[in-house]
Amino acid sequence: MWQKIRTIWAYAYHHYLDDYDWFHICGDDAYILVDNLRAYIDGPEVAALEGGKIDAIYSKRKNGQKNTHVLRPRPLLLGVPMMRGCCFPFPAGGPGYTLNQAAVKLFGDTGLKTFLTDAYDSREDLFLAEALHREGVPLSD
Repeated sequence: MWQKIRTIWAYAYHHYLDDYDWFHICGDDAYILVDNLRAYIDGPEVAALEGGKIDAIYSKRKNGQKNTHVLRPRPLLLGVPMMRGCCFPFPAGGPGYTLNQAAVKLFGDTGLKTFLTDAYDSREDLFLAEALHREGVPLSD
């Protein structure tokens, strides 16, 4: 599953990065209310996050981690938080998660080349979150 999702993000990065502001991925059994998702990402809360607002999850990051809140727009990973035996929140893969253009660019520039390039595992949601977390992009609440 990880290689499949990694390839999907690579394709989005190489072919659609400049065409869209937001990217969402979910299982084929999820139902997305696109108007609600659009209203949320166009709303003031997400605009504040893109502008550098420090949310509850980001404020808990450890010293020494990269400070992506200073980037404009700030790379964002949005999703339903999970913590199953992990040291940081990651988005639940079933309902899907959303990345802004800056997060897809960051993952494409860094994670595609170096992060778990040969791994075969079903925990794609955790792996993508870990790749972004290493670059200073935690899940936003």
